[in-house]
Order: sequence, then C-alpha cells, then structure tokens
Amino acid sequence: MADDDELVVPADGNYAEAIVKRTGQKAGDLSVSQFLALSDNPNIVRLGDIKYPPGNWPLADSAQKMSQIRRIFIPGFVFRIIGGYGRLADVIVEQIGKLGNVDMRLDHEVVTVDEPNSLQYMIKAKHNGDIETFQSDKILLACATTGLRKILFTGPNFRHQKIQHLLEKTFMLPAIKVFMTYRTAWWEQYGFFFGAMNTDLPSNEVMALGEAAKVGGFATLLATYTFRDIEVFESLDRPHYKRFENTEGDIADEQLIPSERLVEYCEKSLCVLLGKSFIFSAELLMYCKCYHFQVLTAKSELTIGRTSFCNFSFSNQQS
Repeated sequence: MADDDELVVPADGNYAEAIVKRTGQKAGDLSVSQFLALSDNPNIVRLGDIKYPPGNWPLADSAQKMSQIRRIFIPGFVFRIIGGYGRLADVIVEQIGKLGNVDMRLDHEVVTVDEPNSLQYMIKAKHNGDIETFQSDKILLACATTGLRKILFTGPNFRHQKIQHLLEKTFMLPAIKVFMTYRTAWWEQYGFFFGAMNTDLPSNEVMALGEAAKVGGFATLLATYTFRDIEVFESLDRPHYKRFENTEGDIADEQLIPSERLVEYCEKSLCVLLGKSFIFSAELLMYCKCYHFQVLTAKSELTIGRTSFCNFSFSNQQS
C-alpha cells in the first residue's frame, strides 16, 4: 500500500493530488494495482494482480485511509474483543435492553418485509413456530447477506427491487485461517516480531501478533490467512484424515482441530518463508485451530430510514 514516504502529499492533505515520487503521476489517476505494478519486485506486482483487481481500489483513497490508520495505530499492540465477536452482539443487546423506550424482540427470524407504500413497512417474523407481525415507518437491515437472502421483500415500491439488485452484486468467497500455538515465539529469532508477511505460497499471509499473542506461557502465530488456493487446504484437511493431537491446551470445538497433514504443510510453509530448515523439538506445537469461513468480496450499502428491526450476525469463534 502506498506510504506517505512514496507520495508527495499537498499541505491540504488532498491525496487525489498527491504525486508518486517514482513516476510523477497523480495518485488520483492510479489504482492500487497500478501503483504496485511500478515495483521492481515481481512478488509485489503479483500481489497487486491478486488482491487488487485493475480499476478497483483507488490509490488516493487507500493511501489516505492507511495514513489515518497509522495515526491511531499503536505499533506492537493488537486490539481484540475478548471472548470473540459474539461478545460485541451481547453487549449491544445489553445496552439496548437498558433503554426504557425500546421494545426489543430476540430470537425472531424475519421472514418477510413488505412495503405497501412509502410511509410504512410490514414485517413478519417467526418465533417459536408462530408468525408475528410488526408495523413501522422506518427500517434498518443490519444482518449479514446470508440472512438478507432468506428474507422475502415485497411491495410496489422500487426499494425491495434495489435490495435484490445489491444482493446479487454481493458474493462470498471461502477463506481459511490457521492458528498455531508453540512453547516459544520462535519466529522472533528471525526478526518477525509483529505484522504480516505476504507470500505467493498458498498460505498467502502469515501474521505475528506481538505480545498480545503470548498467553499462559505460550505464543500463537497466524500461520495461514488466505482466500485463494483453498482447494490445497481442503485436500489436506479431509474429514477422514487423522486429526492433530495437541500435547497441551484444549480446543473446545473439535471442528476446529485440523488434520496432521494440514499442520505439517503449514509448518513447512513457515520454514520456507523464514528460511528455517525445520521446527526444533523445543518449539513443540501445543495446539492448532483452523477456521473455515467466508469473506465478503463486494460490498454495497443501502439505508432505509430509522431502525425498526435488527438482526445480529457475528461469529463467536474468532477473537
């Protein structure tokens, strides 16, 4: 991503008018992939082709956002929600429940949203097998796209058609995260203390989380984070393959335990990345978690007035 060291940014902070030092081009005239293509490093050029399709991700916008992140980011620290993202939904529900003017209905599955006219909405929700009907002048849809696709939108107005159009433009890709926990943060011996490394290997990205990943005398590394070459990891993690047996620690969800083949593959990839010949026995692996999930690859926004009905959709497995 473009750094301020690579751009001459005007005093008014207008990144669209920033100049790329290497070529003299305006940042507003380039996409991120076009900017990365200027590199002499073929791996960086390939990364731009894979992660940032041509014509997308304007360089000026991306560089400005990265500059803002650097101003608020504290190097060496990772901020996370203790207990996983599911805790965020729990806290929101708790806080809403403290408001005296809110009628909150949990465990209601929205099945239809009807817009008979531009002044009201009729919402039908399923609860304990029964259908309940709610009426509102405004509505906010805050659930994930998978939840939105289960809702039937009806009515003569154009907005339900627009919702359908936006949903068709939004799609999901499979992705994988593999976390490995060791007795020691052996990767720090190779100068890898904090941050991410990108590679053209199937593992795609490896992330060291600094001191935040050292808990209970162990150290955890995000050994794989990828949404490409998924078939490589799926082929190594077949259900009938022998599962990895951790020597210490506990993985509550057995579905998160990867196969021995997948763990071995990820370790070999780490060796290649860090120039390490093998994993020493003193760095014995404690346990490993493998998340199969999906990432949103195209995002669309649609706002329809005030809040009437809200569905929460968070993973409680990732922290």
